[in-house]
Amino acid sequence: MPLIFNYLTAKTLQKLSIKAQQNLEELNSRLKDMLNGMIIVRSFNLEKQISGIYRRANIKNLQTRLKRNGLSAIISTICLPENSDTIKNKN
Repeated sequence: MPLIFNYLTAKTLQKLSIKAQQNLEELNSRLKDMLNGMIIVRSFNLEKQISGIYRRANIKNLQTRLKRNGLSAIISTICLPENSDTIKNKN
């Protein structure tokens, strides 16, 4: 049963992992743009707007990673009973 469940949820976990990587790339890109354009941002007094853009991208990244980690934890919990018997027998 755990193997079937793992197989069925693998696609979802993979999609969430890819989305998390893409969000992190976007976050890094925004940070790079912010740092490269800092003189322009300061000259036009845009610090709050740029900070808001970065904050929203960071929250989006965090939410995706939390979903991925939550699904991974559920899969691990469901698959754990098989592994815990093996560990008990070794001791």
